This record gives sequence, structure tokens and C-alpha cells, in this order.
Amino acid sequence: MQRLFADTVGFAAAKIIRRIFGLAHNIDFELIEDAGKRAVSEARAVRLARAMMVETEAFSVIADVTGAARKLRDWQPELSG
Repeated sequence: MQRLFADTVGFAAAKIIRRIFGLAHNIDFELIEDAGKRAVSEARAVRLARAMMVETEAFSVIADVTGAARKLRDWQPELSG
């Protein structure tokens, strides 16, 4: 059962990435009119998805996934300028 959950976490991560970078955009982020806020939201989602794909063993229960999402809630990308 744990292997099924790990596969589910990886699949969910792929879906997150597809929704952001894929050709068939969904309204998940498109409804955020402020481009800066949308970009930060997308970056947070990509960070979460990457962790879910690369560090799958860190997500053994759904609370691990939601906890990781909560930790990213205040994360801000570094702006180079």
C-alpha cells in the first residue's frame, strides 16, 4: 500500500507541473490577475511538485503533503536584479 501512495504522490506532482507548464492551461492559476502573485503561486506549486517527485520517500502519508504545502505558503522567490 505504501508503494501505491508513493506512486500517487509522484503522479500528483506530474499533474501539478502539467497544469502550470502544459499547453492546456487550467484556470487554477489563470484566475490570478496580478502577474506577480500568479508567478509566486506557480513557483510555490512547482517547488512542492519537485519535492514530491524527487523526495517521494519524505511523503508517507497525506499529512506530509499538506504539511509541505503549508511550509511553502510564505515562501518568496529570490529576485535577481
